[in-house]
Amino acid sequence: MEAPVSAQQGQNGPWKPRQRPFDTSPPIKWEVKIKNHTTGEVFIDTSHFFVEAAGRLNVPQSPDIPGLATDFKGIVVHTSQWTDELTHSAHRFTEEEKERFDKDPQAYLEYRRGTEKHLHGRFDGAIAGSEINQKMRQAFRASISARVGGDKAWLDRLVPEYAPLCKRPTPSPGYIEAIRDSKVEYIDDARILNATADGLLTEDGKERKADIIVTATGFKNGFQPFFPTLGKDGLDLSKYWAADGPIGYPKAYFGIMAPNFPNYFAVIQANSVAVGGSYPLNTEISATYIAKVIRKVQSQGYRAIHPSQEATDDFNEIIEAYFEDKVIGDECSSWWKSGFGKSRPLLQWPGTGHHRFDISRDPRWEDFIFERSAEGRRNRFEYFGNGFTEREKGGDEVSLTKYLKERDGEEIWLDEKSAGLQLHSRCPNRLLPTTKGNNARLLSSTSALRSSTTPMADTDITASVAGDSSTIITPESLEATLSSKINTTYVAIEDMSGGCGQAFNAIIVSPDFDKKTHLQRHRLVNNALKAEIAAIHAWTPRCLTPAQWEQEQARQQA
Repeated sequence: MEAPVSAQQGQNGPWKPRQRPFDTSPPIKWEVKIKNHTTGEVFIDTSHFFVEAAGRLNVPQSPDIPGLATDFKGIVVHTSQWTDELTHSAHRFTEEEKERFDKDPQAYLEYRRGTEKHLHGRFDGAIAGSEINQKMRQAFRASISARVGGDKAWLDRLVPEYAPLCKRPTPSPGYIEAIRDSKVEYIDDARILNATADGLLTEDGKERKADIIVTATGFKNGFQPFFPTLGKDGLDLSKYWAADGPIGYPKAYFGIMAPNFPNYFAVIQANSVAVGGSYPLNTEISATYIAKVIRKVQSQGYRAIHPSQEATDDFNEIIEAYFEDKVIGDECSSWWKSGFGKSRPLLQWPGTGHHRFDISRDPRWEDFIFERSAEGRRNRFEYFGNGFTEREKGGDEVSLTKYLKERDGEEIWLDEKSAGLQLHSRCPNRLLPTTKGNNARLLSSTSALRSSTTPMADTDITASVAGDSSTIITPESLEATLSSKINTTYVAIEDMSGGCGQAFNAIIVSPDFDKKTHLQRHRLVNNALKAEIAAIHAWTPRCLTPAQWEQEQARQQA
């Protein structure tokens, strides 16, 4: 296959494929044929893994206007190819702002957070018919009305019928005002027939002359590869996923991988960009996920990995169900989806930015098909080697004792300084409030309770985890009243019942622990949330009555 490994090498011309399928003989490798359009050099490179980061908005979509490329004698430029010669100014930060960002990283961080904060508050507005979406329509209409000076005729011309967020809202400051300028002719009732040598001819018979024609017509669908990408049995992903192909749309797994394409990854593929998150955030989520998968293959005796067809089908079924009640299905055309109206969503993840962050944190290894290396086929634990690591060979004090830290814990996904616990819930509206302080109460239903205990320093939480501990409490009904003497206890309940296929999860964070108590390292893992705890109590709470609970507390304090 051939692909643009370097963006600079792939920008100035087409990629000519070498029709060679994915090599399935050991070791599995991708072969990439690359042409440098600056020097004309053609070379072939190979790799065990192929990560496609060609971008999704990089091939301009030219308008289908007869004569535009052949007859028009002026300049035709797409908005993505605008040059400094065509503009008199550009938006830039002031020198003072750039100096402040350079010398004050905290100020730059606050600027970034302020810029992205509003992205996380628009999720409910994407639900068709929701009150928030209706309020968004009212707000947009009021904004446009103000920008056209309250002119109702202009307002009716500019406000679309489809719901807000059906497509990306694009008018930037000054755009609507410019449309009404005396130097501008806004045409919305006459279709363009063709280009002439001097301009454009519309169906009302008028020729509108122009020196420059700017095409703000978007980009080609970039969700299937623009170059032949050949997997097992010679399957070409660029054709298989094409609109006129067997599938008809890019049917990816998690917006990153594809079945029957071992060791193939895409940084931003179909359904990988979450609403409520920036593009950089989504690329970082994908890159981290890819790195975890590659690390597993490299370090545990495998030669290849790809998602199963069943897992890919299930993921895409979730996508289709998720967007059933979203405004993206309204009567609008958008690059977010494959066609006009209710068509296949292409861009968006089935959830919010934080949802994708949490779901993608740990790959679901059970969804993958693994192919062992030659060594791994002899013994799956061949990668153990001789039992030694490089660190034992002359390692210094730091490398040999790197696991010792002032505050241990390698994967803490919560803010340790928070006043209470925040839990991720797989079910909407199923997270019960965190309670704190004297006589905090833990209530259950007939569902199972999983609980875990972790120490605290002073009154701050040093670590927290939604359990999957070895102790499972299954009471018919439990009401645990914490001792009034304990004033730094935090209790959180996460209701995972109600159609999600899981029971309650509970967290009990104990007060300051006795330094003499035996501590042990223990990992607690939950599908919803994962954290590695450096030190926990040697005891785990059992199913206790309130009286038994008080006795246990007294025993611990003694």
